[in-house]
Order: sequence, then structure tokens, then C-alpha cells
Amino acid sequence: MDDNGSGSAEPAVRDRRSVDYWGAVTGALRIAGRHRLLWFFGFFAASGGGGGGGTNWSEDAAPWVEDFFAQRVELLVLIILALVVLVLALFIMSMISRGALIGSVGRITRGERPTFGKAWDLGVSNALAMFGLVVLSLLAFLLVSAICAIPVILPIVAGAPGIAISVVIAVILFFPYLAFLFALALTVTYAERAVVIDRTPFFDAIAAGWTLLRSRVWDSLAYWLIGLLAGIVYTVGIVFILVVVGAPLFILGTQNLVAALAVGIPLGFIILILANGFYGTFSYAYWTLAYLELKEAGTA
Repeated sequence: MDDNGSGSAEPAVRDRRSVDYWGAVTGALRIAGRHRLLWFFGFFAASGGGGGGGTNWSEDAAPWVEDFFAQRVELLVLIILALVVLVLALFIMSMISRGALIGSVGRITRGERPTFGKAWDLGVSNALAMFGLVVLSLLAFLLVSAICAIPVILPIVAGAPGIAISVVIAVILFFPYLAFLFALALTVTYAERAVVIDRTPFFDAIAAGWTLLRSRVWDSLAYWLIGLLAGIVYTVGIVFILVVVGAPLFILGTQNLVAALAVGIPLGFIILILANGFYGTFSYAYWTLAYLELKEAGTA
């Protein structure tokens, strides 16, 4: 009975309970294994944020390449534009795929069966919010990184004596900076799910993500460590598969290099596409189930 005698009232905050970490792993594996149509979105969610590295050009390395493009400026411009369009397309698909995966996993937990069309609609309707979270997290990362870098860099201007001071400051700031990166990543992770699953307004979702992380920081750390372990297992597994598949192709290459490349390159792409699709689906399902589990466990 409450103070007014009107019956038992629901408490403002639920009681905390233990968290089933293993349930998120097995549940994510089950979802990724049973709903292979989500691998399409999983591939883009896992691959859309990738970047490229630079190449060192020298006169001794490949002068004919420079001469080739110097005589065909239009082709070089076309290639650059094509790469820009490709990167932009991957980024857009990444934003769409995040919402598609999160929303689909949420529906699966409610007993619904996901379809490609419904997943696509969820992704498109939440793509702008996903983009906004990426932009805000990037701005926060750049701002805090600059604030931390300034006191480390300034003493170096003083010369050799300042280097020791810079090292001390860097050591002092190292763990707080790591804590910030952890908090930023997990806040955005939870905010994405608050937007898609709970339909929480954008800025309220950020606050909700921070509140959930702050009240369940150790559980979040445990989930992060398990996710890190899963990523390591995935990487080792992919390397093992590529080695097993590549060994006979390497032997074939000693006899016929063209045939080995003709078989190996497409096969390698297929393996990586399927593996990225599976892992992207697993990863987003894992964090979505973790989010739902932490919410259910309470935030007292």
C-alpha cells in the first residue's frame, strides 16, 4: 500500500538484477545464423566506415604510372570521382544499415520475423539520426583530443627540457582520455538503440545512453571486453580460413600464377563479404541485446 492507501504503486526505479552476458552472445549468434538476409546490412554496417592508406610514389618505383596519368588527366579525375562516390555510397549504406540491424533485432526479440523491406524502411527512417550521432561523436572526439593534445605539445616548444614535462602530462592524461573514448563509444552505442528501438527523440536518446552507461558502467565494460574478445576470435578465424583456402592456391600459383589469381581473388572477396556480413550482423545484434538486457536489469 502507498501512503494514500490506493494500492501498490510501481517504483520510480526498477530493482537492479544480475546481467546475463552470455545470453547476448548466444542470442546474437542465433540471430546472425538464422536471419541471413540481415547479412546484407551487416556487411555495410561493418565496412562502411573504412578508410584508405596512402602510397609513396618515387621515380624508381613506377614512373610509367605517373606518365600514364599525366597524359590522361581526364581518366585520373574520373577515377578520383568514382572513389569519392564509392566512399559516399558506403557511408550512406552504413548509416542505413545501422538502423536496419538495430530495428530488426528489436523486432526479433518481440517475436516478429524480419523482412528485407521492413529492415530497409527502418534503416532509411533512422539514417539521419545515425548520421547525427556520428557527427556529434566525431566533434566530441576532435574537441577533447585537441584539449588533451595542447598541454602535451606546448612544453615541447620550450625545447629539450619541455619533452620531459610533455611525457609526464601525457602519462597523466592517458587513462582519463581512454575513459573518455570508452564513454563516448558506449554512449553513442546506447543512444543509437534508444532512437531506433524506443523511438526516443535525438537529444533525449543521447542523455538516455549516458544515463544507462553511468548507472551500468561495470556491466558495460564487461560487455565491451566480451565484444573485444569476439572481434579477436573473428579476426583469427578469418585469417585461419584465408590461410586454409590460400594454401592450395599458393601451390597452384607456383605452377600457374594467372589461374591462381583468377580463382583466389574472387574467392577471397566472397569470403570477406560473407564474413563481414555475418560479423556485422552479430556485432549489432550483440550490442542491441546488451542494451535491452541492461534496460531490463534496471538503472538504480
